Amino acid sequence: MGLAFGVACGALQGESPSTALSWSAPAECPDEAAMRAAIESRLGQALEARRDQRLRIEGTLTGDAAAGYTATLKVTSKRGTQKRVLSHADCVKLTDAASLVAALAIDPTLAVRASSPPAASASAPAPVPPPKPAEPAPAPLPPPKPTVAPPPATPRPVAAQRGAPRPWHWSAGAFGRVLGGPLPDAGAGFGARGSVAPGRLGLGGWAAYDLPRLARLRENSGAELALVSFGVGPCYRLRERSPAIDGCVEFAAGDLRGAGHEVESRRVRHALWSAGLLELVLHQRVAAPVEVLGGAEAGDAFTAPRFGIVEDGRTDEVFQARRWVFGAFVGLGVGEP
Repeated sequence: MGLAFGVACGALQGESPSTALSWSAPAECPDEAAMRAAIESRLGQALEARRDQRLRIEGTLTGDAAAGYTATLKVTSKRGTQKRVLSHADCVKLTDAASLVAALAIDPTLAVRASSPPAASASAPAPVPPPKPAEPAPAPLPPPKPTVAPPPATPRPVAAQRGAPRPWHWSAGAFGRVLGGPLPDAGAGFGARGSVAPGRLGLGGWAAYDLPRLARLRENSGAELALVSFGVGPCYRLRERSPAIDGCVEFAAGDLRGAGHEVESRRVRHALWSAGLLELVLHQRVAAPVEVLGGAEAGDAFTAPRFGIVEDGRTDEVFQARRWVFGAFVGLGVGEP
């Protein structure tokens, strides 16, 4: 809470020595009636009670819950005008602090006594404040010392408190992708992926099918290859706010399938393909719990199978999976990013 103080010259006109209050605040904050009740509770008497001096208290509370609130309080008497500015993220606590400043301005003695009542049993009746003397001694406005009425401390967010558990993150969805390396040229595929994490560190995985692509040995012969694969590994939440970003280190493996194309004897062969991948996965919330998934991956192949065709008793190599792997994907899913 911030505090500022300024003094301007002025005079208050009027005959009746009492206190006038005006207070304006946003709809979600305490109104003038609540402010008046808070001041009278601290004083132990109504604002209209006759006093030795006439006061006018003008308060304005502005702001919102996202940016915080600011209260400007002006106290005008025959001595002039005193102004205080208070700020806080919670307008209820800010109004309570403003009521204390106003009560101190009206009567410091009553305000201190009302804010620190003596201990009493639960069955004892509430103490009735003694009547004010007919002609009390003048009570000057208190000097603007921050120590007289310290502002309420700004509460720490629950998630930032030490030992507070982090929320679970989870995601599941389908995607389309472009992959290069295991198959001839870069081409399209599709699959599904999911992840779960009790905090920043969790586990992610996916399964995909990359559509067949043709590797030609000659104009009229070659091999058709397709890949069914999966990946799994630990993921770390690099960014928690939407769009959330995960960094993953994954082991990928799959069945690289090859079949002869336009050859006399078409045979199908299967080989193990494997690689280590680094992934960046983005989760963009659209409307809870729907999210858009996107990302990129790159890595190095551990096993890179070769395929060939046999003609006239001779084997000619048609294709070998590359040692590098790269890809990108985008999809739609549900989750709690």
